[in-house]
Amino acid sequence: MNTKCKLNMYQLCIVIQITIIDICAFNEEKKGSFMGEAFKLGTELVAAVVVGTIIGFILDTWFGTKPWLIIIFFFIGSIAGMLNVIRTAKRMQDKE
Repeated sequence: MNTKCKLNMYQLCIVIQITIIDICAFNEEKKGSFMGEAFKLGTELVAAVVVGTIIGFILDTWFGTKPWLIIIFFFIGSIAGMLNVIRTAKRMQDKE
């Protein structure tokens, strides 16, 4: 083989290695982004349920209707949390 061909093969190997490293770094960056989005979805669901339950507890204590308002607001918070998760997931899907 002549030197010109050897040099080109060497350059090609370097370009391939750099490309592989860039792809791996991009995949790691995307994985971190997805983990953040998944954490956000889980937090939104839990927060809505907790807030609904706390509101129900406060109103139950105020009106003396234990446990009815806790139960009702628990379900309202659960539904609100699921709607938030669905809305956010659709927004994330449209972004991609």
